[in-house]
Amino acid sequence: MRISRRLLAASLIAVILAACSDALSPSPRLIDGTWRQEGEVPGSSNVWTLTVSKAGITGTGTWSGEACCGGTLAITGHVQGDSIYLAVKATGSPFISPDSSVAIVAVLRSSTEMAAFPRSTPGSGEFRMRKSP
Repeated sequence: MRISRRLLAASLIAVILAACSDALSPSPRLIDGTWRQEGEVPGSSNVWTLTVSKAGITGTGTWSGEACCGGTLAITGHVQGDSIYLAVKATGSPFISPDSSVAIVAVLRSSTEMAAFPRSTPGSGEFRMRKSP
């Protein structure tokens, strides 16, 4: 009887740990989809559509600035450990240098929330992306 209880306890712990780690593990199922930046001022937006394959992460997006301009985004990246590494390049706008690219390290806070940290833009802080249903 004791062996059965230990086996049951070990099984329950394994299931709980797997459920918890899956919520934060950057698996393709969790990354794939459309992500919108939270907390933008009215008239501004940042939207990414990401796809994961064996080759890495690719995506497209759009951005707009309040009473300014907008353009498209080309996104590439990869997953390493629990982090998502992205290069986000602005395209399609006369106001942005054609070689501008922002390096971003992101982590999944949940299945629908990503915390992103720009690495190549001094002075910019963390921003949050929310996955669209």
